[in-house]
Amino acid sequence: MKNPWIAFRILIPAAVFHLCLGSLYAWSVFSKHLQHIFGLHLTQVQLAFSIAVFVNGLAAAVGGSLAVKWGPRRGGWLATALFVTGMLGSAWAIEQRNIWLLYACYGVLFGCGVGVGYVTPMSMLAQWFPNRRGAVTGFCIMGFGLGSMVAGPVFNLLIDRYGVVSTFLISGAVYMVIMAAMSSLFALPVNRVQTAAAGTVDPQAASVWRRLDFYLIWGMLFFNAVCGLGMIATASPLLQTKIGLSAGEAAAVVGLIGFANAAGRLLMSGISDYAGRPLCYIVLFSLLGAVYFVMHYVYSPLPYKVMLCLVIAGYGGGFAGIVSYLSDVFGSKSLSATHGKVMTAMALAGLVGPQLVAWVYDSTGSYFVLFRFYVTFCVIGLGLAVWQMWRLRGSRASGAGAAG
Repeated sequence: MKNPWIAFRILIPAAVFHLCLGSLYAWSVFSKHLQHIFGLHLTQVQLAFSIAVFVNGLAAAVGGSLAVKWGPRRGGWLATALFVTGMLGSAWAIEQRNIWLLYACYGVLFGCGVGVGYVTPMSMLAQWFPNRRGAVTGFCIMGFGLGSMVAGPVFNLLIDRYGVVSTFLISGAVYMVIMAAMSSLFALPVNRVQTAAAGTVDPQAASVWRRLDFYLIWGMLFFNAVCGLGMIATASPLLQTKIGLSAGEAAAVVGLIGFANAAGRLLMSGISDYAGRPLCYIVLFSLLGAVYFVMHYVYSPLPYKVMLCLVIAGYGGGFAGIVSYLSDVFGSKSLSATHGKVMTAMALAGLVGPQLVAWVYDSTGSYFVLFRFYVTFCVIGLGLAVWQMWRLRGSRASGAGAAG
């Protein structure tokens, strides 16, 4: 990189932009309030978050291609418009006590904004920092993880002072200003602008659906995300129900797990540049499975908080590492488009994860059985990670043999 200052000017806006998008992960602060406002079961209220994550994944699949064709700046502006419209519309839906309108505004519009905005900076950063893709994209995605650390306590404070409706209105206005300003700073390196303007896409992006490597990576993201999103969606009520925290204390922990999410993303992305992506995922699923196995037997507040932070850090790390994994296997030129396709795993996990948690709690009155599901998912993820490592080693050995 001949001009580090220019690259730095690109990296910070991308991370701040992701910080705004990460407010999605502070949803659990709203869940009990919305249950009371709408008079509905947890499953029905959580569906808004599930739709948002589902649409997030689908929008990322489309948004990745748009980022290649339109460029990161216009992609950021589009994401901002959808994101803010979703927040303001959610305020209207709550004011009208209309859960279906909340599904449309928070679930569809807000989710679209998060999905398009999430993938928009990725290919841009990979092209600015071709030799540090893992660390740089991890730093950016760390902002997404930190979103709930900032938004969780702020949302709780605003709710206490002004109510849920005003919280959505105030937050939407603030996010609009910040995200529009950050998007205006997005740009590609000079030697890439002509390619992006021409709308050329690496053929790798079109062929990923036919490759087993893609489905193995897709599966690893899915099983990690089912567990992580389930925990994030229900963190506040889980902490209040299982270990007896107050709403304010639970909101503070939501902020803490936001930091854990961010730290996991940064650490995994940086470490995987040196230890290798396949080995990191094998270790990750092994550790997560062990923590989930122990976690459902723990009722003491401090150990439970520590383990909750560990599993959210693991979710964040596993999610962030996928970006560099895809770049390793399919190349960085088509990263936005390829990353968008693999985000369909996130879409499905967004439906399964939070709804599984709500169904278990509504059916049994506790979260005990939930952790058995999570251990099983981690074992499956571990098997996929081992399979992918075996395939990559086999392909490298074949390449070396052919070269010899």
